Amino acid sequence: QIHQKIHTGKFFSDVDSASTSSREKEVFVKKLALNDHGRFVAHLEDGMLQSYTINGVKLGCADAGEKLNAMEICSDGEMLVTGGESCHVVIRTLSDLIVRCVLDLSTHGPIRCISITPDDLNPAPQVMYIGTDDGKVTIVDRDLKSKSKRSTLEDLEEEDQGLTYLEG
Repeated sequence: QIHQKIHTGKFFSDVDSASTSSREKEVFVKKLALNDHGRFVAHLEDGMLQSYTINGVKLGCADAGEKLNAMEICSDGEMLVTGGESCHVVIRTLSDLIVRCVLDLSTHGPIRCISITPDDLNPAPQVMYIGTDDGKVTIVDRDLKSKSKRSTLEDLEEEDQGLTYLEG
């Protein structure tokens, strides 16, 4: 039943508010991110993120707090990365959508796109490319201990919470 609803471009969720009735409210899906393990996240027009298994079991729900322009699941299938109008890249656990890390790129403007290197590039560390409103691409490398990998990329901007930020 969830597959059919998503196929039509609509998502139905229960409204749980004292000011409205308990009938279903129609909410449109703005973005979808899928992983290889049968889980997906829907970003709804009301700003909510909802995580499900492919069988329709709801795993988590959270308010994105902004209009999202980009949403990707890391290749390990455990983390969701989002970016949007607030100029932040937010990394959440996929199962419960709890925020684990926030990257502030406000000096570059809203996040327009996010791309993450695929699994088939392993054993290279996973790298995230972030396109922003100012036309720049910021490269984020999780492996701070690998100095040789950092030296191959230009303009180390800053380091924070186990992540390296590089601008291209």
